Amino acid sequence: MMRWQIFDGSKILQKHCVCNRKSQIANRNSQFWIGIIFCMVLLAAPLSVFASHEPDYNSCRESIDWLAWKEQRMFRAHLFGLTRARDAGISEVRFAKDKSIWIKTQGGGGISNSGPITVDEWRSVSEGYENVTWYNPIVDSQGDIAPRKGIFETRRRLSSELVPHITQAYRTFECRIEGICRLLELSESKDNHTPQNVTVDIFGCRDIPAGTFTACHLQTNPTPLSTQGNLRQYCQTMVETLREREVQVTKLVMEYDAGYRSVLQLSGILRSFLGEMRGTVLGSLRSAANLIASFSRIPCFIGSCDDAPSILITVSSSPAISSAPFSASSISSAVPPSSSSIPIIF
Repeated sequence: MMRWQIFDGSKILQKHCVCNRKSQIANRNSQFWIGIIFCMVLLAAPLSVFASHEPDYNSCRESIDWLAWKEQRMFRAHLFGLTRARDAGISEVRFAKDKSIWIKTQGGGGISNSGPITVDEWRSVSEGYENVTWYNPIVDSQGDIAPRKGIFETRRRLSSELVPHITQAYRTFECRIEGICRLLELSESKDNHTPQNVTVDIFGCRDIPAGTFTACHLQTNPTPLSTQGNLRQYCQTMVETLREREVQVTKLVMEYDAGYRSVLQLSGILRSFLGEMRGTVLGSLRSAANLIASFSRIPCFIGSCDDAPSILITVSSSPAISSAPFSASSISSAVPPSSSSIPIIF
C-alpha cells in the first residue's frame, strides 16, 4: 500500500515537472519571437527615421526659404526684441528648432468654458504636432531664437544715438543673407547625404561657419537636374527682395521712432518748465500780490491824498476842550460866540 502511495506521488511529481517544462519552453519560444520582432523593428527604424528624399528643386528651395526666414526673424528680434513665452500675447507665433510653428492659444488669467485658465497653452498645425500642447518653458527652450531686448526698446536715448547700432545690425543681416546663396553654391557640389561643415566667406563680411544644405546636394541625385541655374537665380532674387523690403521697413520704423521720441522729449521739457515755473514765476507773482496788498499801510505824501474823505471832528464849548492840542483862543476866533458846538473840518 505504501508502494502505491509512493508511486502515485512520483506520478504527480512527474506530471508537475512536465507541465513546468512545457511552460518554460513556451515562455522561451515567446521570448524568442518577441526578440526577433524587436530586432526587426530596430532594423527598420533607421530606414524610416533617416530616410530622406532625393535632392530636388522643391526640397532645396524649401531649405533656402527657411534659413532666409530665420535670418529675417533674427534681424527683427535685434530691432524690436523678443519677449519670453509667458509675456507673449494671445495669437503670437513662435518657431521651433525642428521647423514646427506654434501659436499661443490660451493665456493664464483668462476664462474658458471649463473655468479659469491657470497656464499658457501653445498649439501647432505642423505635421506630427496636431494634438500636442506645449507650455512656456518648452517654447523658450525649443525656440530657434532666444528671447532678447531690442534696440528700439532702449529708453532715455535719442534716435540719433540708436543709428550706429541699427546700422551694424543691418550690416550683419545683409552679410548673413548673402551667405545663403554662397552656401547654396557650396552645397551643390557635395555627393553625400549628410551635412558637411564649410566656411562661408563673403567679401567685406566675417567668415561664417555653417553646415551645407543636405537637400541641395545635387551630385547625389542620379538624374541630372536642369533647375540648378534656376536655384541660384531664385536665391539671388529672393535675397535682393528681402533686403529691399527690410530697408523700407527699417526706414519707416526709424521715422516713427524719431517722431515719437521727439514728442516725448518736448513733453518732458514742458513738464520741467512748468515745474520750474510753479516754484519761481508763480511764487514771484504771489509775492507781488502780497506786496500790493501791503501798500495800504504806507502813508501818503503826495497831493492826490487830498482827495481822501474828510474827517469830521465835533468841538464843544465844554472845559474838556482845553485839554485838546488847540488853544481856546484860536477856536473862539474861528467860530461865532453864540454857537455852543460846531464841526471842525481838517
